Amino acid sequence: MSELDVGIIKQEILSLLVSAKNGLSEYELLNDYRLYNSNKELPYRDLGYSSLIALLRSWPDVCRFQQQGNNIIKILAVEEENTKHILSMVKGQRSNKTRRRGRGGRNRARGGDANRNNGRDNRGARFSQNTINFNNNRSGGNRENFSYLML
Repeated sequence: MSELDVGIIKQEILSLLVSAKNGLSEYELLNDYRLYNSNKELPYRDLGYSSLIALLRSWPDVCRFQQQGNNIIKILAVEEENTKHILSMVKGQRSNKTRRRGRGGRNRARGGDANRNNGRDNRGARFSQNTINFNNNRSGGNRENFSYLML
């Protein structure tokens, strides 16, 4: 591979590492590189290395390693002047694991306030304002007066 190709690969790896807040594992970096480059594998063997870690260890200007737990190595981007501001913005991002809290009040989907139906029945269909309530009509609740409505 030419020197230009190696420089492009370094930039691609650095961009993937900068965008990862907590770093990437070897598998995650290989997977992200494949997704980023139209299913092309990272060509570390073509560059003469037996593993991705061996390639990355030869590029101390691109990444650094951090041991986490049992045999888990996270690969992190190296902070340089041109990437420092991006890394600080990425570190300030919220993680996807935090859930947003609601604004309070009752949940309509779980039986919220019945007055909020805005002229709709429980199926979402509009009902007319002339709906007859047998308990509160002016005729004294006589159902016989409305026998022509009940079929």
